[in-house]
Formats: sequence, structure tokens, C-alpha cells
Amino acid sequence: MERSSSSSSSSCDKVWNLGLPYPTFTLANDDKPYLITVSDDHSVKVKNVDWISKLPDDVLLIILSRLSTEEAIRTSVVSKRWEHVWNQMSHLVFDMRKNIINSNNTLDGSNPVATLITQVINNHRGHLESCVIIHVPYQGGNGMLNSWIRLLSCVKRTKVLTLRYHYGTWDRKFKTFNFSPDSLSHPSLMSLSLHSYFLESSHPLRNCSNLRTLKLLSIVAPEIGVFNRVLASCPCLEVLVLGICCFKKSRVPLKIENKKLKLLQVSSLERIDAIEVSTTSLDILAIIDICCRRDDLSLQSPQLQFNRNFWVLGPYVPHISYNISEEKSIGNEEFVNTIYGELLRPFANLYVALSVSVDLMNPTEVERLRQVLGLWTRKILELEIIFKVCAYIRSS
Repeated sequence: MERSSSSSSSSCDKVWNLGLPYPTFTLANDDKPYLITVSDDHSVKVKNVDWISKLPDDVLLIILSRLSTEEAIRTSVVSKRWEHVWNQMSHLVFDMRKNIINSNNTLDGSNPVATLITQVINNHRGHLESCVIIHVPYQGGNGMLNSWIRLLSCVKRTKVLTLRYHYGTWDRKFKTFNFSPDSLSHPSLMSLSLHSYFLESSHPLRNCSNLRTLKLLSIVAPEIGVFNRVLASCPCLEVLVLGICCFKKSRVPLKIENKKLKLLQVSSLERIDAIEVSTTSLDILAIIDICCRRDDLSLQSPQLQFNRNFWVLGPYVPHISYNISEEKSIGNEEFVNTIYGELLRPFANLYVALSVSVDLMNPTEVERLRQVLGLWTRKILELEIIFKVCAYIRSS
């Protein structure tokens, strides 16, 4: 049996786009694969060309990490060698938006996509470091998402969890989802990102003492007390990203009193009139848009040094204050990998105001300053550089 190069030229064009001759695959009588490369004057027959399947599992997992979760699972039909490789992957992404047909899709046991996700999680056998679930609107409280959360946190001991509720233009009604009490408080969870949910109470996030990163994006609550109780239940936070809203205003401020906090990003705090920040370790403050008056922002953070007035350039110019440190910090990694990308995404603000403090006698801090300044490809409306008084000068 022979597969000619002309019959598969479209697929070959995608794979063999390096000026190499097109391959022709032939199965011999012993069913072992051969590769025949054809040139103008000769052809070469090579036996046993499937070298990839002979690689160790850790190398195959690196290859699979370049694929989507759906594509990685499909490799299980390639051969018996690949059948169980995918279930050792440390990162899974389930995006139900790809399976939207109409608004009748439900997030329950009758949805084949939801059932398949449950099967994939149950069949996973390796260490699942992180998982992303993007789900579509549902009808009724069926508990499927709560079931996934229990599987990921209690069984798989997933450390990094991202949950996003996606609703399109065809979904006109605001729907809510009730997380089970303490469902997001498992001690194995180190990083949690929630996007587009209504948080009726703080009960799902009680006693989150192990949580290091918390991102609440497009999260709505009845009143500010819900968010204050959530933050009080996360005493060990190092990264906090807030894009929250309340149904009704109150005179109670948003209180951020996490002593270990390294990075704080604030954006779109609707119906929140005042913010009180008190932390001794904060190195990075990113205010994407200012939601309150100058007198309603209280910032007590000895690490940050800046003289800029956040309100001069207007409420919609991002303001970044960065205390550069030589210590390795999760805040610095988050700033470089996430916040910078959000500021430069399409339709984001074209300008930014930046304040940095640096010790010029410290090579590590100088290198990080170079890295931070090198990131910006858009116009910096205002740049403030504060030079720290180094230990050598103080001692002399």
C-alpha cells in the first residue's frame, strides 16, 4: 500500500515547508513503516523512521505541552506508545467556547462536553500542577463545576486553578453561579483566578491560608464586605489582582491588609469609593484606572517610594510604582509575564506613567531596571526614577 505525495500535498505543505523533498510512506509486508525520499536522480529507503515514539516520556511530554489539551489527548490514537502519555501532562486547559452550538448548551451531566471533561480529569494519572476551565452559560444549579473543583483540589491536588465563566452577546441575561462553601479553600491550592462570576458571599473562600496568588476579574458582589472578608481569609497573599464591582455603594472602604503582599493590581473598582492599603512588603503597585478621589486612597507601604500625583494625568492612564529589589519575587515574575502583557494588549491604553526606585550600586537591581524599561514599547507619559541610598553611603 502506497500513499503518493500528490494525494497529500496540502498536508505535506504544512509539515515539509523547508525545501525538502516530499515524503512517500510505504508499508512493507511486515507492517513496519518506511520512508522513501524522492529526488531527481535517486531515492533512499529508510526503515523504522518513527524515532519520536522511542523518546522517553519526559521528552514526549515536552512535545505535548506545545499542543492544546484536545490535540494532546488525540495523540492517544497514534499508537499504543502514545496511548497514556497525555495523562501525565502537568497542565490542562478545557475551553468549552469551542463547542458552543446554541444557547441550549447546559453545564450538566447531559452535556457530552461536560461529561468528557469529567472523564479526562478522572483518567489523568500524573501530577496536575495547573488547570484552566472556561465554561459557557448553563441552566439550573446542577453542580458540575463544583464537581470539577472537588476533583481538581481534593483528588488531583492542583496548585494553580483558573475558572472563567464565558457569556457571549447571545447571552443577554446575567446568570449567577453558587460555589459550594469552602470549595475554593483547599490547602493544596496556591493560585486562584476567577473571571466573570457573581460572588454572593465569602463562604467559598474561607480559610485560604495557603493561597499565594488571587485574581478576581469582573467579579460582582452584593456589597464591599464580601471582598473584605475574602481578603481577610487570605493572609499569605503575595500577588493580588482586583477588577471587582459591588451592586450597591457603602461608606465602608475596600481594605487590603496583607502583610506579605508583593504585587497589587487594581482596575475597574466600580461602586467602591475608598481603598485602604496597608502592607509592609509591597514592591509593585499597578493602578490601571483610578476609581476614587485622591483623599479616598490610603496607602501605607514603606517599600514604595514615589512623588508622582496619580490624579494629574487623568483616571484612565495606568500608573505603575515599582520598588526594584534583588530578591527573587513572585511579584516581579507576575509583573513581567502578566501585567506587562495586559497593558500592551489590543485596545489597551496607549500611555503609562511609571515610577521606579533602584540602587545603582546593586548590579541585580540595575539589570532589572533595564529589563523593566526595555519592556515598554508604548509612550511613557511620565517617568520617575528614585535612587536609593545604598548601605555603603549610609555607613560612611
